[in-house]
Amino acid sequence: MMAASESSECDYASLVDGFMAHWGRIALALVAAAVVAKFVIGLTVRSKKIPPGPAPWPVLGNIASLAGLPHRSLETLARKYGGLMYLLLGSKPCIVVSSAEVARELFKKNDIIISNRPGGCFFENLAEYRNITSSPYGAHWRQLRKVCASELFTQKRLDSYKDSRLQEISTSIKELFEQSKDKGPVNLHDWLHRLLSNNLTRVIMNDRYFGTDEKGIRGAKEFERVTALMFAQAGDVVLSDFIPYMWFLTKLQGKPQLYRKTREIVLEMMSNMVNFPERKKLHDEGGSTGRPEDFVDVLLSSTLADGETPLPDDICLLLLMDMLVAGTDTSATTIEWAIAELLRHPDQLKRVREELNSVFGPNQLVTESELDNLPYLNAIVKEAFRLHPATPLGLPREAHETFQLQGYTFPKGTRLFINQWAVHRDPAVYDQPQEFKPERFLEGPEINIAGDTQYQLIPFGSGRRNCVGLPMAQLVIRLVVAHLLHSVDFALPEGQEPKDLDMSESFGLAAPMLHPLMVYATPRESAALY
Repeated sequence: MMAASESSECDYASLVDGFMAHWGRIALALVAAAVVAKFVIGLTVRSKKIPPGPAPWPVLGNIASLAGLPHRSLETLARKYGGLMYLLLGSKPCIVVSSAEVARELFKKNDIIISNRPGGCFFENLAEYRNITSSPYGAHWRQLRKVCASELFTQKRLDSYKDSRLQEISTSIKELFEQSKDKGPVNLHDWLHRLLSNNLTRVIMNDRYFGTDEKGIRGAKEFERVTALMFAQAGDVVLSDFIPYMWFLTKLQGKPQLYRKTREIVLEMMSNMVNFPERKKLHDEGGSTGRPEDFVDVLLSSTLADGETPLPDDICLLLLMDMLVAGTDTSATTIEWAIAELLRHPDQLKRVREELNSVFGPNQLVTESELDNLPYLNAIVKEAFRLHPATPLGLPREAHETFQLQGYTFPKGTRLFINQWAVHRDPAVYDQPQEFKPERFLEGPEINIAGDTQYQLIPFGSGRRNCVGLPMAQLVIRLVVAHLLHSVDFALPEGQEPKDLDMSESFGLAAPMLHPLMVYATPRESAALY
């Protein structure tokens, strides 16, 4: 029996060896064929009149160029291939803009043409292309943008919530001191996220939603978790988005189901936060909440592009999601980066505090009306925007017709990435672009961040599809930074030195600090005003 067993095992081993050798030869042949095909495809692609870029691999094209932190990977490639770079992502032609000069020509000549959004598994299942972020350029998108721009981000609306902003900042700073004293170092991003969320919920639903009681903290953590989840999922590289015939792999991965589950979570969360069924019933019956009109009232009174059909429930909730999610995490990220950089640069921190003291002194609260009289503080915010754009690659765009750029002709369906990370580090514009130097924005002509006439600083994007919340974000970020620097002293946990802070960013559509900034917060003299 033993001999038979040994013989059987020997035959099996031989069979396996033969099988592996056979498939090993096939695998080797496939690799060789791929290398040859890559070379041939590279020659074919280069024979066309297209911008420089890395040679694509068969089937996948240049998808590997999006590995790791895509904004960094693409910026590295741009150093070799230039400010206008061509990639083939699967079967999709794509260009990457990495310089201010190319960005200027692109938006000046082709803004409308490149204002479309490409389809994709995430937004198809999360929003069905019905919200501001993912809607194709057209009447529906213009109507949604108009509702938000004309009702939520006008100067009149911003002014009407001036007192509530100050109240929220004051309340949150008190909570920051208490949390730091009672529980040790505070996760600054979490605290900022709650402050900015409450600032928006006061506008959207006339209520401070995220308190410091158990329910409020639990709600804030859940909202932050869902926000982080959405930004991470939006940054996914989904193969079928670039190679449509590989849709079955996306299904096997469970991506559509995963994103639809996120949709359910988001819609339920938004509905619960604003008591949407009750608010809608009250509106339909002609009743009133007894409070000033808020954004929920605006949505319930708005229509689709036909001017007659009320906004469907899911679109109302998706718009609330757009405003709350986009208006909190990105602003929290920018402020966190600014504070981290100032801790690492004590001379700049000292200078900005001297400026604040010269304008306000220890006995006066920071006021919005004086923000434009703080040139160095504004320079610090701009430098934080430049060095650490909250969404370094922005959202992709797609051309809805043929267009020309830099002497090249690109077909309808070409995808575009505006690499803010690279544009903001353009050595043709910025001296020592990798360094934190707020002083650069005190020299020479004024540089704004609107992305409408200048393109060397575009943290909110540019053109028709720039961030609709820019007016509020620009105001609130400066205001919060000013209050923090005027009233709070920050210290790192014991054993940590500012020079040793990890300034790496995490992966996703947004790019917060990989390791959140943990700080002790103690009152400065002016904190008594709160």
